[in-house]
Amino acid sequence: MKDKGFEIPEGLSEHGRRAAETIVKLLTERLGDDVSSGGNLVFRTPQHHRDQGELYGRDAELIIIHDGGSTDRTREIAQQYEVEIREWRTDGLNDKLAKELKEQAWRTDGTDWAIMVDADELIYFPMGAWNTLASYDSAGIAMVRPQGFEMVSDVFPTTEGQIYDEVVTGCPENDWYAKPVLFSANRISSVEFSAGAHEAWATTKQGYRFHSKSLPILTPPTYFLHFHHLGPVERIAERYARQRARLSALNVAMKWGNFDPPMKHAMDKRQMIMAGVTTVIA
Repeated sequence: MKDKGFEIPEGLSEHGRRAAETIVKLLTERLGDDVSSGGNLVFRTPQHHRDQGELYGRDAELIIIHDGGSTDRTREIAQQYEVEIREWRTDGLNDKLAKELKEQAWRTDGTDWAIMVDADELIYFPMGAWNTLASYDSAGIAMVRPQGFEMVSDVFPTTEGQIYDEVVTGCPENDWYAKPVLFSANRISSVEFSAGAHEAWATTKQGYRFHSKSLPILTPPTYFLHFHHLGPVERIAERYARQRARLSALNVAMKWGNFDPPMKHAMDKRQMIMAGVTTVIA
């Protein structure tokens, strides 16, 4: 099935198909006729991931890859898994559009849990995913505030295996990276993200409204691992420069993003990470 240029595959569950249709509807409303120009938006079924021999995500009802024009290896890596690549015309990195997409993307009626992360972010359950989520279900948790870590490695990983097997050190960072990315779709009625989606207001189906930063770090924990500072600091500075060049006019006007000189920002961030670096994954 194709809808406005986005292919919704056969084999999705009823809830997965409903979620896919919701996302296509949102993009259609926001982009109008331009939605047919693509958008690196790909819907995959559990069977696709089993066929690829992947260990994770095989039982998820819906997995989506959305690329808003990245300049790193996102495309190359996605193509290795036979992911369809589509262009989505935007005016650059636009936090308003990104936040609006995230405010709708988790809406999957009947789905137990929804995860929304960027390509350089990973949700990691040190005590096991199923045991952890079962504990959260028993406690009636609606949104999880994870333990945030800024991961670091002086050597860029080969990515021949899982990245968390190669990059195991990082700095605890809960002000910026305890991001609200894990939701109980059965318990939440709405989410309103800040620009950059580092925090959010959420409302439960019972009408209780709360802020993500008011939540405690739970036990068993969920780790939010940000894999950005990988390789020499010069590489990070180059990435910051490319990212700065891609900021939309709205982001520039609203000062959404980093505006320090790239090398200064990279050096300052690396120094902060190294001051608190510890082994995250034993």
